[in-house]
Amino acid sequence: MTVSGTSVLANGVEIVDPDRDPTVSPLLWEIRRERWVELIFEGFRKNDLKRWKKYDYLKTAETAGPTTLGRGAYVDLAKFPSATRTKILAAVRFSYPDPVGEPLKAFIYNLYDLNMRRDWVPGDSYYERQYLNNIPLDQIKLYSDLGHTLTQNPGW
Repeated sequence: MTVSGTSVLANGVEIVDPDRDPTVSPLLWEIRRERWVELIFEGFRKNDLKRWKKYDYLKTAETAGPTTLGRGAYVDLAKFPSATRTKILAAVRFSYPDPVGEPLKAFIYNLYDLNMRRDWVPGDSYYERQYLNNIPLDQIKLYSDLGHTLTQNPGW
């Protein structure tokens, strides 16, 4: 991979991702995309989105489901032997199964905690607070006892 101006090239061919976030440089986008692909089952995606302050990739109010940027891996069960399919179904929680009554053929692997709010609303304090952890009250008290002020993170 090489960079030519604002373009990213692979074997001399420009990489053009139609889903690229225009606020992210093409090179950084490609690095992040590669990390997403390489570490898809490692559980780092949520941490990456938090670090980059990009939880808005998960879902926005105007979508009926997660954006393609927030989705996990598409798993086509037909491509696996029967014994492997059984193990996969026993090991993972899936978010988007086939309609009820239909045999499960494929699903989108859920990369996020089941309780993670996915209806992200940028600017809303409830959602924005997810970028920061709360500071334990005992730590705030400890600082106070020592004559210092430690304030809670916004939204907590």
